[in-house]
Amino acid sequence: MKIAFICGCLEPGKDGVGDYTRCLAGQLTRQGNQVMIVALNDQHVSQITRERQEIEGDKISILRINTISSFNQVVDDIKHFDPHWISLQFVPYSFQRKGLPYQLAGMLSKLGTHNKWHIMFHELWVGAQQFDFKKKIYALLQKVIIGNLIKSVDPSIIHTQLPQYKQQLAALSKRKINPLPLFSNISMHHGNVLYNSNVRKFILGFFSQADVSNNVIIFIKGLKDALSKENRALEVVFIGGKGGKVHKGAAVLKAQSIIEQVTSTGFLNDQELSQALQSCHLGITSVPRHALGKSGSAAAFIEHGVPVAAPNIHPGFNNNNIGFLDDRLKDCIVLHPNLTEVEKAKAAVEAACELIRLSTIANQFLADLNSIKVN
Repeated sequence: MKIAFICGCLEPGKDGVGDYTRCLAGQLTRQGNQVMIVALNDQHVSQITRERQEIEGDKISILRINTISSFNQVVDDIKHFDPHWISLQFVPYSFQRKGLPYQLAGMLSKLGTHNKWHIMFHELWVGAQQFDFKKKIYALLQKVIIGNLIKSVDPSIIHTQLPQYKQQLAALSKRKINPLPLFSNISMHHGNVLYNSNVRKFILGFFSQADVSNNVIIFIKGLKDALSKENRALEVVFIGGKGGKVHKGAAVLKAQSIIEQVTSTGFLNDQELSQALQSCHLGITSVPRHALGKSGSAAAFIEHGVPVAAPNIHPGFNNNNIGFLDDRLKDCIVLHPNLTEVEKAKAAVEAACELIRLSTIANQFLADLNSIKVN
């Protein structure tokens, strides 16, 4: 199968959706498909740039432009490639810095209708807080733009990863919305774990972020109390992440006198990250519970067989709004600092970790595309 991906930016490490697209394209290439990627709003290049980026040994054809005035070149390159599918990886702010890509639908319509279209919605419109007039207007404009985009390109397949997004898109477009989970971008490396903890020590891990909210503090206090009843010690490990945020998060925990032992790994390569993740008994994230399906750190913990605590609940959502479309992934989430619940989630994650691996997601992506007859 020939697939042309379209995203906003392809500067490695600078754009989450660009990194996602490269990883997925690389996996699809390894499975024998032909792939190209186009970045339409890449501010890391000053002119039309063609290159071949290497992804785990495979080279992918890349076209990067930084202005819509160069879009005719995109049309020429994609028509020359002649893909069976064009896959739009959509985030409003990827295509226009204020998140209002009102020209996008018209631009993409120039690519014609002889190709099948796919859209992956990574984000939709901003949340319109009840009394925030500006955000309500912004949300309305973004909603109109997304509705026009769907009408213009008429996608045969629409994917997203959050229950909230699935509901919103179904209401907007009256189309079937297919689930496609976010995969982990940290590959599993089998071998020795980074921390050889004894059975009396329980390791709780933060990964790539270190925001310690009040709900996180309450959860950790409850977990410490539960462990104390079993004569077990709690150690918190900050895995990776930027130094300043990690030190701030560690300082908050120490100031609260919650725990005595806080460890920070600093920078780790992919193999060391994998080993550190596998060292944890439980991961914890500050990502709101309803948005867990967008969390790369949650995906990384689950792929590595580690359940995830998600204490933060966004206003307007209830305790049971867990941001996965697959119940098997929901079962990997710990809602309360209860060791029985942790063990139950551990059993669930061992059964579900395959669901969130890159190869599994790529196979699901292809299966959904193959379910539609290509012209």
